[in-house]
Amino acid sequence: MTAIRSLSFVSGLEMMYNNDGTHHDDRIKQQEVNHMKCQKCQTEIPPETLFCTHCGAYIFDIIKPRERGIKFVMIAILGLICAVLAFRVIQLSPFFLAIGYAIGYYLKENFVSIIGSFVMVVNIISAVSAFLWMVWLTMSL
Repeated sequence: MTAIRSLSFVSGLEMMYNNDGTHHDDRIKQQEVNHMKCQKCQTEIPPETLFCTHCGAYIFDIIKPRERGIKFVMIAILGLICAVLAFRVIQLSPFFLAIGYAIGYYLKENFVSIIGSFVMVVNIISAVSAFLWMVWLTMSL
């Protein structure tokens, strides 16, 4: 155990220092960071673990709040990309439909216009599914 010495200043403030010259409060903060407690069983656990070594409780949210913020930003960016792609698909689907009808009219065959309609329906379904996937990812936080 390290001995603690104190230095008094003229202003009346007293600072606590260890024998090796480090500030006493810094040492306490380092000890708090190095040991964490499980909220379920109050056992000390190392900060790298995802589960309590004693009771097996999941402690990811307690230890790594920064990764949760990073996950939120990644999901927000992914959701924005999905929204832009869904908007583009909906915007381009009438173009595909018009091309299908134009080719069908030019060739006097009905199956090409059916293909154009099918392409538009598939585009709308994919846009709606991308939007729902974005909503699900956002709500899963």
